[in-house]
Amino acid sequence: MTTKLSAIFGKPRVLLPVIHYAGEAEALASIRVARDQGADGVWLINQGIDAERMVGFAAKVIARHPELWVGVNALGYEPPDVFDLFAGVRFQGIWSDNGGIEFRRLPHLPGVRGPVWREPFVDRMNAARGRRPELLYFGGEAFKGRPHVQTVD
Repeated sequence: MTTKLSAIFGKPRVLLPVIHYAGEAEALASIRVARDQGADGVWLINQGIDAERMVGFAAKVIARHPELWVGVNALGYEPPDVFDLFAGVRFQGIWSDNGGIEFRRLPHLPGVRGPVWREPFVDRMNAARGRRPELLYFGGEAFKGRPHVQTVD
């Protein structure tokens, strides 16, 4: 089975280290280490830098390392808003701690809970993705700071 991930990277599993911004020189050095050790790309997270400054940093990373896949996690922004925040930057993925999914009772299956997309999140996300359909989206669920997900779910 070919997934979007394997279609982009040419393999089913990839290594994408997370780069926390602790200063430009440190972050660029971490990216070089990741590249030199065979990482397929990197995630840039704006922990330690505001999201607006990270836009410029992401553009610099992409220009310096066109061989790397670069994704962004803009803390404090919902994924649909990241498309606008990073407009003009050719990043290739969005990661969000909050994937826009809730677990709740499924009305057509009495007594059963399951994952459902939050509205209007899904409408906003689909509209944003329509502008950049090639992007990969990684949305977390049952992640720190999120409501507890029952084991049965």
